[in-house]
Amino acid sequence: TKRWLGCPRPCPCHTARPGEACHENVKWVLRRGVRRHPGWYRGLTPRSRIEDVQARLAEDEATGCRAPCRPRAWGRPSLFCFSVF
Repeated sequence: TKRWLGCPRPCPCHTARPGEACHENVKWVLRRGVRRHPGWYRGLTPRSRIEDVQARLAEDEATGCRAPCRPRAWGRPSLFCFSVF
């Protein structure tokens, strides 16, 4: 099986939603954790993307976070793109 982002394809991902324990953990990291424990969250800041924080938390089983789904780099092509190409 080919591996992508550290998991076999298709990669099971789930971006945390409000009300879920992982989402609460992500909020805590952004609000308090990054400042109180910078060594635990190297590379993250209070302005980090939610998916980046969740990806870090997914490295620790105790957080209850799975790997987040990543948005597409370019999004969906517009009608303009189709007409040009």
